[in-house]
Amino acid sequence: MSPFLLAMNCLGLLLFVVVFIAIRSEHLRVEHSVMWLGGAILFMIFALPTRILATFTRVLGIGAPETALMFVLIGAIVLVCFHYGTIISKLRDDNTALAQRLAILELELRKVRRNPV
Repeated sequence: MSPFLLAMNCLGLLLFVVVFIAIRSEHLRVEHSVMWLGGAILFMIFALPTRILATFTRVLGIGAPETALMFVLIGAIVLVCFHYGTIISKLRDDNTALAQRLAILELELRKVRRNPV
């Protein structure tokens, strides 16, 4: 195993352990950690000295397996960013709806305070 692939395998393992610790200490919710754990596992699989990385390198037409591994890493990061982008968009929409509901309730409260029954 080349030193680069060994370092990348250790990096994938470190990412997996850090995400798992963050889940256990409740700093990261389980539903948000699935992408991180999947990326770490995929990265560790590709970093192992198997035919998977060689085949992936050949299919993409890339010269070096290390470059293909970095392609996998960048792809995983892009997927995680997209996942969090969708979560942020949903939270923004929910926040807008909540602010509108609060404004309606405040308006109704003012009406009730002006005209007590």
